Amino acid sequence: MHSSSCDSFLLDALNLLQHLFAGPDQGCPEMLSTDLPAFATAHADRDDTCGRALVELAAALPTPDGAEAFCRELEPEYVRLFVSSLGGVAAPPYHSCHPAPHSGGEARMMGPPARRMAERLRASGLDTDPGGPPPDHLCVELEYLSLLLESGSGESAAEARALAGEMLDWTSRFGRAVAKADAHPFYSSACLLLSACLDAVATLPPAATQPLKPTG
Repeated sequence: MHSSSCDSFLLDALNLLQHLFAGPDQGCPEMLSTDLPAFATAHADRDDTCGRALVELAAALPTPDGAEAFCRELEPEYVRLFVSSLGGVAAPPYHSCHPAPHSGGEARMMGPPARRMAERLRASGLDTDPGGPPPDHLCVELEYLSLLLESGSGESAAEARALAGEMLDWTSRFGRAVAKADAHPFYSSACLLLSACLDAVATLPPAATQPLKPTG
């Protein structure tokens, strides 16, 4: 039985999720046929929510010889869910597009969550790429969360817990939007792993401040 204490699994899983939600790219077949199955196998005995979500994600994978076709299948689905669709993007991967119901905020790009995240990044000495995704894009937030965990300081650990809690709040609505869109099982499972990992980080004990290093 694994606890939700800070370990390298979380950092590896967050890096994996960052890759998955960045979309299928040239490295997609190798990731799906080699990297992700190897990661799932290495943690097959992890009897917690993260481990079970990882097992479900691995179950959605194709056989190794079908990885290239599977990646081609994911490409239009990724676009439909997260980028562009005639009927409207089903689940835009931006915090600003999933405001809390009680906040009274409008679901729109570059809203207050994007400005808050930009301030976070600037306060940490990190610049956002003008040509890159908005600061509240899921992958940007995942990358920053990983950096906080790698730092290992008490202050960074506290910020990681706070950020993971905020992400858990909006990505719960993001995940429901993915489910409502009748998404491919691969992306539905990725959302489950995302939720499980964010919950694990948000509930890290204060003593878990040692720096993490990815194992991969």
